[in-house]
Amino acid sequence: MRFTFGTLTVLFTLSLLGCSLALMLNQYQNTQLIYKYPFSVSILGNASSTMESEQAAINGLSPDAVTHVYKVYHNGGEQMRTYYLTHLRAFAKYGGNPGNGPGGGTSASVDSLISMPDGIWAQYYNHDPFMRLSDYNALRRMLGFPEAGLPEGGYLLQTKYRLLKELGDDVYQVTVPAGGSELYLAGIYTDAFCQDGHNGSDYILVAADDVVEQMEVYYTELASMIPGTLSDEQIGAIYSSHTDYSDIIASGTDTMTLTITNTLISQELLAEGKWGYTSISLPMVYIGLVYLCVALTILSVQQLSDSGKYRYHCQLLSSLGLRRKQINRTLLKQMSWFYLCPILPAVLISGMAVIIISGKFMNATGVSGSAFTYFGTSFLIFVGIYLLYFIAAYVGFVRDVWKE
Repeated sequence: MRFTFGTLTVLFTLSLLGCSLALMLNQYQNTQLIYKYPFSVSILGNASSTMESEQAAINGLSPDAVTHVYKVYHNGGEQMRTYYLTHLRAFAKYGGNPGNGPGGGTSASVDSLISMPDGIWAQYYNHDPFMRLSDYNALRRMLGFPEAGLPEGGYLLQTKYRLLKELGDDVYQVTVPAGGSELYLAGIYTDAFCQDGHNGSDYILVAADDVVEQMEVYYTELASMIPGTLSDEQIGAIYSSHTDYSDIIASGTDTMTLTITNTLISQELLAEGKWGYTSISLPMVYIGLVYLCVALTILSVQQLSDSGKYRYHCQLLSSLGLRRKQINRTLLKQMSWFYLCPILPAVLISGMAVIIISGKFMNATGVSGSAFTYFGTSFLIFVGIYLLYFIAAYVGFVRDVWKE
């Protein structure tokens, strides 16, 4: 029985883990994919690009499309880039120690980091990217967000939600040179903004129009919101319209899903992403349910096969004056312990594993929630199936015991 219970514990553990991991992937695909690609179309071009052909192609597809073409600038500085490189856990392997810096970040030295020359793919652009406040608010209106305000002499930091907890309070001490003066950080926004190389990589700075227009143009960007669903021919037309490819692009630090390309079409990317994660999560749920049903079936068959041996004991107890109701209650307690023996260690082991895995998963992806969100749901499904098997086994066991 020790060998049997050990095997059943492994099956129960794998079942709970599989369902919990599948729920993590399901929440990621339902929340974070749309966060990564909020615009229907995002196109990156060179600094001199006008995006006329791209805009004409989109307007030809839908007269209701809302499109905005704008420039991203830089002032040659890298103050915020340096802060990110020395505070994010993603760069700790280049010389930092995770958790030692402000806000739980790193304490790396910039000199210990790998520098990327211009024109080479990297996680960040070589200079801090800037956006005009008017362009920023135009994009926010397209996405349904309220406009952002900016006090004189300040700038805004638009970054990803998952990175916010890695930034310490000293991020507000980061000033950037612009227009012959130093701008101070006036606020941080973490709304969905397509920041895997298009509107910056992980972050972008927003300053007043007159301040940003004195800087050098970094690259050109087009963002569009197109109502309805695009056909394959329409998606192909958008790809064909863009020929002025940017000679620089950065990726950011996302690891779960990363698309490095000049043209992003959310409909296509969301469909591919959901198909990919569903193809992983569904087998995990299926295998978990199979393991659970197999283990519970073994327990039930074991009990039902022993019912003949218990018939004599129950008849003897009945002859000694013990009522049938009391005997059935004793059988219920015995079966309950029999079912709980392999399940309790499985719940303990899988629960601890889910707590560790979910913590790393939420840090890596930005998914909000807790380990209970995933493990609790899996456990409720587990208990529901367990009760069905247990009730069926108990009814069959009692019926067989008292069979004449």
